[in-house]
Amino acid sequence: MNPNHQSWIKRNFPTIVFFLIFLNILLLDLFAAINLMDKKNKYSSQSRAVSISITPTPIFPSADESQSQNCSPNCVSEIDRALAPLKKALSATPRLAKTQTGTLPTTAPVVQPTESSQHQATVKEFFIPLGTGSSTAADWTDVPGVKAEIDSTKYANIQKVLFEASTHVPSTNQIVEVRLYNETDKYVVSNSEFLYPSGTTQNFRIAAIQLGQGAKTYQVQMKTQLQYSAVLDQSRIHITTN
Repeated sequence: MNPNHQSWIKRNFPTIVFFLIFLNILLLDLFAAINLMDKKNKYSSQSRAVSISITPTPIFPSADESQSQNCSPNCVSEIDRALAPLKKALSATPRLAKTQTGTLPTTAPVVQPTESSQHQATVKEFFIPLGTGSSTAADWTDVPGVKAEIDSTKYANIQKVLFEASTHVPSTNQIVEVRLYNETDKYVVSNSEFLYPSGTTQNFRIAAIQLGQGAKTYQVQMKTQLQYSAVLDQSRIHITTN
């Protein structure tokens, strides 16, 4: 390449670059303007396609206005006179009062619980010990310390009273007798005498008795056939109430 030509290119290189850039910008602006004009044409065509139709609505006069326009004052008065009896009849007709129907509240009957006059019977048992001892007496004799005071008024609704006792003879065979004595009123309690025959194995006896009214002291008495020692193993009063 010619050296002069190369030097010219070097000197004018900035100018050439600036010219190319300017040409590129000009082309871009031209392309953008063409696109903008195309969009405006489309928008104008769409806006022309839209049409707004306004339909006027006729305004008709009301019945009263048409009547007043088509009827003279004399005609209107005649119509009012003809309608007057009908208006009076309507005003004289009584209006039916609106009644509200409803169900009256009903209350369920309340059942009051009744208490039974009869209480359930409760059975109670009381055991009053009289004590133990021994005797060799040939006739009825108090067994020392074998007694107790019983107040019958402290036991409500007494159903039955039992005298219970058991004995044995350690060394020989003999008849032994036991009874209950009312020490306060000085009498033998009825049906309280027990007889234990010789050789008896069932030595426990029970008898139904009656207690005296109030506080009484009851003493156990014994007697033996041969005056050998006889042992009172136990003795007690058994009271049942309800």
